[in-house]
Amino acid sequence: MQKRRTRLAIVVAAASLLAQGRRPTVAEAADAALVSRATAYRYFPSQGALLLEAALQSTHPEIAPALADAPADDVNARFDVVCTAMFERVIEAEPQMRQMLQITQQEWLDNSDVVKPRLRQGRRLEWIEQALEPLRGRLDKNDFERLVNGLAMTVGVEAYIALRDVCGLDNQAAIATMRWAGHALITAAKRPTEIT
Repeated sequence: MQKRRTRLAIVVAAASLLAQGRRPTVAEAADAALVSRATAYRYFPSQGALLLEAALQSTHPEIAPALADAPADDVNARFDVVCTAMFERVIEAEPQMRQMLQITQQEWLDNSDVVKPRLRQGRRLEWIEQALEPLRGRLDKNDFERLVNGLAMTVGVEAYIALRDVCGLDNQAAIATMRWAGHALITAAKRPTEIT
C-alpha cells in the first residue's frame, strides 16, 4: 500500500510539472514528490515511462463517486462500476495505453540482467480494493488480496488486448466477458475452496 502511494506521488508530481509546460525527468519528479531519486528510479527506470504515465494520470477519474451510486453490499455491482470505468478509459486512450505497454515491456527487456522492477501499477488495485470493501471483513487478508490480484487480471488494457486482439471480440462482448470473469472470481472467493 505504501509503495503504491509513493509511486502515485511521483506520477502526480510529474503530471503537475507537465501541466506547467515542463517535461520533468525522473529526478525532477522525485524532488517535487519529496521522494528519493533512487526510489523514483526503481519505479520509473526511464523518463519516457514516467511521462507517459503522468500524461495518462491527468485523464484518470476518481472511482469513489461512481461507487457511491452502487449498492453498498452488492460486490458484483461495485466490480461492474470499476470494470466499466477502466474499459471506457482504455477505449478513450487506447493508443497511449498500448504505447505504455510497449514502453514497459521494453523497460523489462532492457533490465533483463537485473531484478525486474514492478513496471505497471496504476490505480487498478486501489479501485478493485474499493469495490471489494464490503468483503474486507468477511475474507481473511490472504483471500482478500488473492481476490484483488485475480480481478486485476480481468480488467484493464491487458485484458482488453487479449479479448480484442487474441479472441477477436467486439467491445460489447469484451466487457461482458470481463464482467463474467470478475463475477466468477468473486463468487468463488465467497465460498470455501480447496484451491491454494
